[in-house]
Amino acid sequence: MKQRVVTETAGILAVDILRNDFHRPLVGGKANQENIEDQITIGILSGGLEYEVDQEVVDLAIIVINDLLETHGAKNADSTRLAT
Repeated sequence: MKQRVVTETAGILAVDILRNDFHRPLVGGKANQENIEDQITIGILSGGLEYEVDQEVVDLAIIVINDLLETHGAKNADSTRLAT
């Protein structure tokens, strides 16, 4: 994938992950990567994921989510939803 497509798709994926709480429960104050990857696999296999993703997109989406958690505080994210 071209870098611009990777970046845009990772942003969309990050919003979807946050919206569906797939990043929870937090692990050490960071997004739950195992749960995220499991949910993405389910989405791909069920045909529910409407856009193409690869590991680079998933990794970048997780980085974005972890940056948001760090910026806005993981403790707050555990008790309240991040605005999406």
